[in-house]
Amino acid sequence: NMGLIVIQAVQDYGPQRYFAVPPFGCFFYRCCKPHHISAKQLLWVSRLVKQFGVLQIFFNSYFLWARLTLLPAQAQRVEKISQAVLKVSGMLAMYGLFIMYK
Repeated sequence: NMGLIVIQAVQDYGPQRYFAVPPFGCFFYRCCKPHHISAKQLLWVSRLVKQFGVLQIFFNSYFLWARLTLLPAQAQRVEKISQAVLKVSGMLAMYGLFIMYK
């Protein structure tokens, strides 16, 4: 099974502080204890990266629709909201990537 091979390869590195990585986890380095990462945790980390792709497509499509149909003031408000959401989403995706590359 491919999943078992991946987990075994990750377990061979030994216990580590997987979640104590930039941009968020470095503040909690002392709180994080070294552990073996589980399959469920790896799945959640991959979802952090995937959510960015999904939100990027959704918000860009929605923003395009808003630009073409709404009044300029309303479209600017939609743009500000979507930019903020995409920035947070990008930071979460970066956090997931740093965890994977640990």
